[in-house]
Amino acid sequence: ELRKSEENYKRLFSQNPTPLWIYELETKKFLMVNDAALDLYGYTRKEFLRLNLFSIRAKEEYAFLKNQLASPALHDDKTIVGEWKYRKKDKSIFIASVVSNFMEIDGQLSRLVAIIDITEQKNSELKIIEQNKRLREIAQISSHEFRKPVATILGLVKLFNKETPNSKLNSEIIDYLDTTAQQLDIVIHTIVEKTWKEEN
Repeated sequence: ELRKSEENYKRLFSQNPTPLWIYELETKKFLMVNDAALDLYGYTRKEFLRLNLFSIRAKEEYAFLKNQLASPALHDDKTIVGEWKYRKKDKSIFIASVVSNFMEIDGQLSRLVAIIDITEQKNSELKIIEQNKRLREIAQISSHEFRKPVATILGLVKLFNKETPNSKLNSEIIDYLDTTAQQLDIVIHTIVEKTWKEEN
């Protein structure tokens, strides 16, 4: 029964669709890795088990990883979660949601790590943030830039002398209206351009 139970746990680990690996806390080397993790990283099992934690992490996170590995929390029976950047065999970088738990295998203090690739999700979030930024710019142009030329046009219309259409004042007002209309046209084109980019 014990042997069957161990086989079931091994099967649960190796055939799990979630990428999983176990590393030893002292050496930072890998003890076990499942097929899903091998598929994700692009290594063979033999290659992966020769690596350590630094081999699969993005280089810009090495300093953070060193601090993390020095934390006593890794030796506690607590779940640690986070989001980190990892490096595949082909050097491409992806962002992963990570969950790890303390465990002991044959006297070796280790951690079981499960990861989910969330790169697309993060890229989508960044696109939404950038999209919202552009929408705010469009809204700001609409509310502020429109207001000035429209107010000018309304003021000039009130000054227009309807009783003597050919007066010198009316001629000057028409010139001002023409200038203001051109300014308004620029604002409209700016909004149209930004909106077109947003649709693309």
